[in-house]
Amino acid sequence: MTFQFQKLVSKYHQKTALKFSNREYTYDQLDDAVAQAAEKIQTNNQLILVNDVTPEAFILHFLAVISSGNYPVVAEVLPLKMPTDQPFFIGQTSGSTGKPKFYVRDWPSWRQGFQVANQLFDFQADSVIATASPLTTSLGLHTLMLALYLGKTFQFINTQAELKQLTANTVLFSVPTFVLQAGGGSAYLKKIILGGGQLSQKGLSQLQNKFPKSQLIEFYGSSEASFISWQDLNKGKVASCVGQLFPDVNLQITPQQAIVVTSPYLFAGYLGQMVRPQHWQVDDLGYLDHQHLFLLGRQADLIDHGGNKVLPSEIEAAVQDLATDCVAFGVPDDIYGQKIALLLINPVDKIYLLATLKKRLPAFKRPQYYLTSDKIPCTRNQKISRIYLTALYLKGAFCEL
Repeated sequence: MTFQFQKLVSKYHQKTALKFSNREYTYDQLDDAVAQAAEKIQTNNQLILVNDVTPEAFILHFLAVISSGNYPVVAEVLPLKMPTDQPFFIGQTSGSTGKPKFYVRDWPSWRQGFQVANQLFDFQADSVIATASPLTTSLGLHTLMLALYLGKTFQFINTQAELKQLTANTVLFSVPTFVLQAGGGSAYLKKIILGGGQLSQKGLSQLQNKFPKSQLIEFYGSSEASFISWQDLNKGKVASCVGQLFPDVNLQITPQQAIVVTSPYLFAGYLGQMVRPQHWQVDDLGYLDHQHLFLLGRQADLIDHGGNKVLPSEIEAAVQDLATDCVAFGVPDDIYGQKIALLLINPVDKIYLLATLKKRLPAFKRPQYYLTSDKIPCTRNQKISRIYLTALYLKGAFCEL
């Protein structure tokens, strides 16, 4: 089953589909604009690159490619291979844990997830579904298509200040880093649904102070697996917990604590794979406790220090009350394989810091490099990537504490 935008138009007609700072589109008007753009596309059954800079241009191009009988590729470059089946679109993983890969997404897997999310998160009274994540990311594009599928108004949020200017009941899908930098929001910001990065307990307290009238929800997932788990943060948060399993999701935890997902929301595989995956192993390590998922950290983030596998999350947990924020990551070393670097924001006195960590961490888990910065650098997708931080360290981007 393929995605057909015209079916949504026939249901929602004069409802507002898109809202930008300078204009709005009803579903009928958006259909007309997409039809005009599709007429300019002369190919059929081909891969077409869609990476327009502005949200408005991206949306029109993305929908026009589908309407013209082609397949959107949301990436920087076109892949060299064609998919074996008709995809909804082809995306590219962020590369935050390794080399970016082309993945294939079909429409039924997202549509089923939209239906369940609508029931689970109760969007009935919400008229706007918004995001600040670029539409070239899985989170951004997922939010756009969720809004259109449910007949809501999609709004792209450019700056944190816009959260105070909302005029209708709004659900915001966001990565934690974006809302943590906000100064608050309008009373119309009813729900904030966070994904693309785990929220710390300290971060949760900050958000509860900034958005006291908003329901805070956290979900865990990936480009390949979509929704895996979720939790209502207004009921509190246990350290490392990412909530209960999403409906119809099953997990297997391997002896090495790898997380293997089986669900109807899985992607159709990486481009070039011959068989659609029946289950998927995510990048994170974790465990289940009373049907709640706890994360230990990403496999790719493990620091190999002298043969010891060190989880950055263990170091960060030990430092959480000694700095405003921190991230641990590995840096190359000829003798140890990797040494441990710790980037700190507004840390306590170094002598006190070292003395405290000596009590809290064994010697092989204590950092060799203590670094400072005015903020934790993020990728252009607003995510924290330890691979990116390592590259910045090697370029001399941070100061020694």
